[in-house]
Amino acid sequence: IVGYRQVVKGQYVVEDFAVSPDNLIFLPVSWFKIAVDDGNCVLVADIESEDLLKDSITTSLWPTYIYSFLDRTKALVGHPGIIWGDTDVVSTELDVVNRKVIKTFRVTALLDNVLSFEDGGTYLLYTQGWSPYQQFIQRFDAEGDSIIGEPYELEEISSGAALVNAVVVSQDEFAAQGSKGIVFFNCNTGVLTDEVTLGDSPDRCLVHNGKLYVCHNTGGLMKHGNHNKVSVIDLESKSVIKTIEVCNAPCDIAYSAATNKIVVVSGVGTVITFIDPETDSVTNTLVSDEVGDVDEWGYLRLRIPE
Repeated sequence: IVGYRQVVKGQYVVEDFAVSPDNLIFLPVSWFKIAVDDGNCVLVADIESEDLLKDSITTSLWPTYIYSFLDRTKALVGHPGIIWGDTDVVSTELDVVNRKVIKTFRVTALLDNVLSFEDGGTYLLYTQGWSPYQQFIQRFDAEGDSIIGEPYELEEISSGAALVNAVVVSQDEFAAQGSKGIVFFNCNTGVLTDEVTLGDSPDRCLVHNGKLYVCHNTGGLMKHGNHNKVSVIDLESKSVIKTIEVCNAPCDIAYSAATNKIVVVSGVGTVITFIDPETDSVTNTLVSDEVGDVDEWGYLRLRIPE
């Protein structure tokens, strides 16, 4: 599934989406008070049905980003806006199976990502205020729906790590995009463990079969992107083992278990590249005229249902 940021019928903006276990699509709507339900809701869509919209879940102000937990039965919605007169932002936890709000958490930082580990551990990544250099990792009880303890401040963030582009790489480590490469952190302590220099604007990343795949993009408006490669990092040696030429300005990447292919989507048009993860070579490039080009806001999001 490829999602475009766009204004829908002049009413609301959808910037992100998540897929539930029964393949319903959850869409945070955040276009102030001119949208459905005052713009404070998550729409539930069924793309297999003629009746596309199935539900609307009311949340707090400006629901913008949505992050699924490992089993995809729950998700956290990030709200970058602060209610007038308040000092905190909030995050809304959703039950995506029963389509309801579980709990709303008051936090003092902006939710950047949710990392779920195979052993059941779940961590929230935050950026304090609007500074990219003061970032935190917070333990979270996904089963009990509660925050655990105090957050760890991540060390050595001078490279400008982007926590929104963070992925789990092992049972106790995660990786995030830096300004010139990938930085690795211990999830229990927040301590920097390693760095790999890549250059050329690293962006979205994916872990599969002991390797980290990193898209390269300019970081500006996607329609002006001019990079067309994915770097492959061996996670054991923390070294680049291959560079793959893909579609122009690759802005998101995902793995499809159904086809055993890695899927890369372009940020400058309706182009998708498929990669064989066994050989790390391109198998096919799909160009579509059905959807049209990306508007000036520019970026795409990619999700592959199980």
